[in-house]
This record gives sequence, C-alpha cells and structure tokens, in this order.
Amino acid sequence: MSDLVNGKTGMSTVFSGADVAVIFGEEYIGECLSFTLGVNREAGPLYVMGRKSPIAIPKGKRGIGGSFVLAQLGYDALLEYVDSVIKDQTKREIWIRKDEEVLQMQGSTYDRSKTPEISSAGTQSTVAGSVNVAQTDLWVKTKPFYVDQLPPFNITVIGVNEQGEKMGFKVYGVTILNNGIGISIDELNMEQKYTFVATSRSRMQKLI
Repeated sequence: MSDLVNGKTGMSTVFSGADVAVIFGEEYIGECLSFTLGVNREAGPLYVMGRKSPIAIPKGKRGIGGSFVLAQLGYDALLEYVDSVIKDQTKREIWIRKDEEVLQMQGSTYDRSKTPEISSAGTQSTVAGSVNVAQTDLWVKTKPFYVDQLPPFNITVIGVNEQGEKMGFKVYGVTILNNGIGISIDELNMEQKYTFVATSRSRMQKLI
C-alpha cells in the first residue's frame, strides 16, 4: 500500500482546485475561481514537388497564454490589488491624456474629484510656472482604469493537498489582454474573466 501511495499514480499526489491557490505577483487573491494555461506552437508540413507526403514538419513561433476568473465582491479584485501586485512604486500609476480619464463613481477609491497630479516635465521646471502648466498640460498621472493598463507581472500557482503533498509552477511576464463581466438574475454571484499572454512558464513539479 505504501508503494501505491508514494508512486507516480499514488492517490496522495492528486490535487484539485480546492487544494490550489493562485498568487498574483506576491499577493494571494482569494477571489480566484479558475485558472487555465495553454502553450501553442506554430508547426506545419513542408511539401515538395514529386512527393505526396511532407518531408519535414518545421516549427515556428510559440505562444503562451490562458485565462482566469475572479469573483466580483462589489469591487474589481485585480485593480484593487494593484498596490500589492506591483511592488515598484513608480509602476503603480500610469500616464494618460487628461481627456482619456474615465469618470469614476464619487466616493470610490478611484474618485478623481480632487485636483489630479499634473506633470510639468518637458514644459516648465520652475515651481512658479507649475500653476500655468497644470492648466495646459495634456497628461495626467493616475491609477489604471483598465486591467490591460497594468504592467507585466508573474503568477504563481501552488497547491497543498490534505496529505501534505505540494506542487507548483510559475507563469512569467503575464500581460492582460481582455476582460469581461456578466450579470444575470439566474446567477448567484458575479464573475469577471480575464485572458492573458505570457513570456514563459515553468514546469509543474512536486515541491519538498
């Protein structure tokens, strides 16, 4: 029995979604409901005249991407965790044109009712001139309004089952592409789905 448990097909080595946590950057986001990852490679047959079968299968570019779903508990989970996911203070905010700002609900964490921080870079460097610059400058520094404005980050998927076995893998350079939310009277909770591409992924391995 011990050989079966500790072998490659042992029951103690299995994991389910209830055993697995998804960590964005360095922060555990407990609202994650599902996570998928795929690796695709361009490949195709090479045909030459006089032969009906390909003489080789050349390989091309590789694509890594996937999706995940977060429960929406009255707020956008991923954007709310920006300060935890992105440790670099200089990357927690983005520069956009003032006319591209998205009006937020008053009283929210993204409320822009106060005077925004305006850049004077490239126009006037003196403090005395900053007031005039604020009235004419085109750009404003603000928190991201959309998840596709987030800089790339890493995702760690790690699991521990009830027998104490551990597994994990990492996805590097995650960039969010799309996201969407659905609300229905037939659904008991709101979910938001995100799709992403990544630069690389590590192997899934048992951990000590």
